[in-house]
Amino acid sequence: MNENFLALDIETQSCDSEHAEYALQPWRSMEGNAKMVTVMCGPMASGTYGPHDDLPNMLGGLGGHFIWGWNTPFDVAWLIAAGIDCSKVLWLDAMSAAKRCFRSQHTDHPSGAKLVSWSLSNIAKLLLTDWEHYDEFMNIKKQFSFDQAYLDRRCALDTEATLLLGQLFYARMSQRQWDTFLIECEAIYPVALAWMVGSRFNIERARKLAGEVREERCVLLRELMHAHYEAAKRSGHLPTNPDTYNEAAWEKMIGSNDQLATFMYDIMGVPFDEDLRSSKAKSKKRPVNKGALTFLIERYGNKFPCIAMIRRYRELKAQEDKFLKGPEKALNHLQCTTMRHYAKINATYTGRMTYGSKC
Repeated sequence: MNENFLALDIETQSCDSEHAEYALQPWRSMEGNAKMVTVMCGPMASGTYGPHDDLPNMLGGLGGHFIWGWNTPFDVAWLIAAGIDCSKVLWLDAMSAAKRCFRSQHTDHPSGAKLVSWSLSNIAKLLLTDWEHYDEFMNIKKQFSFDQAYLDRRCALDTEATLLLGQLFYARMSQRQWDTFLIECEAIYPVALAWMVGSRFNIERARKLAGEVREERCVLLRELMHAHYEAAKRSGHLPTNPDTYNEAAWEKMIGSNDQLATFMYDIMGVPFDEDLRSSKAKSKKRPVNKGALTFLIERYGNKFPCIAMIRRYRELKAQEDKFLKGPEKALNHLQCTTMRHYAKINATYTGRMTYGSKC
């Protein structure tokens, strides 16, 4: 066993019985709504380092050691939220190491059989069956309890399992993989810190912008409905359904690629150019995406001003849905205007970082 390797695990708990999810949101501890109940760091489940009340001194005395965690940014975020300086610790993420050892273009499974869950218990189930505490570890994972003795033992077993797996992955990685992995792990502390610091969001400005976007979008919607009416009148095919020009129905229509294609190409008479369709397209649907709309504006925009209105409408709708509705939902959930961006290191098949959509 590499003597420079240790592992750390934290068990957490919500202080609000109606919001168990607070235990998974480290910044809640800064609000007094969640807490760490057990922290262990060491090489054995027997707790050579064991639970510590004096975490700053414990971590300060671990210079020169690599500390493995499982989804380590989560644990580091809790330490930061507790006011502990852990910026000098050499953090490693065993879950990310597992992905480096086993992920490929063809399979995610260490046995090459099927897709895999990257949870600690599942990887342990695949690789630690000869571990002396394996049966106890798997049993303790079956049913969660807030009993302190249970939490202490669960934390100890998680710590040892993480360390054993970290050692295993270290042995399996080539030098090049290990060097790349170490570079990746340098992001653990900054990612956790950014999660805890968050970023201030100007919700009042967003609400003002949302009103402006909705107003412009409604104007465009009415203009498009009028254009449809005029085109239908010229062709002698006025709709008989009295709800045809209902704004809610039109929002749905413009949001549907199939219905929008019918409106543009069949009713309004915009010429369909085969250059718009990819040679690799598997269907005969006529595209109405942003690229197609831009192409049509350049070619037919003077004759069919409705194309530019459609593109602008869709741009506004995307702004509203992606950037203006989301902050309101986040504000309701967080109860503050500080946004918490949870970055996930090595989260895609190609190893890129992504952001979690849920806290």
